[in-house]
Amino acid sequence: MSAEWPAENTVAEMALKVLLISHGFQPSYEKGFANGVAENGIRVELISSDRTLAKELDPGIQMNNLRGSQDSRRSIFAKAVNLIIYGDSRIRCCVYNWIMHPPKGALLEAHI
Repeated sequence: MSAEWPAENTVAEMALKVLLISHGFQPSYEKGFANGVAENGIRVELISSDRTLAKELDPGIQMNNLRGSQDSRRSIFAKAVNLIIYGDSRIRCCVYNWIMHPPKGALLEAHI
């Protein structure tokens, strides 16, 4: 018995896409992980910050700098505004993705 996947189940055929949300404290780890995923044929959307090593990312990676500055010297007001914008963008992204690509068995398909 062969352990090989049928050709129709290759990563390229499935057109996988992942959303990576980095904690932002280790830019080299973020870069290496995102590039490794992209090099394996998976489309990557990276939620990044000003610390992200953007010039070293695979050109196919979609980068969204939603975290902005992570400078600890920012004012409390600047941190709060950044947090609100980041949270709002994450909620919008999740809702949009759920509407556009509902998971199988989602509430939209159940109990009509």
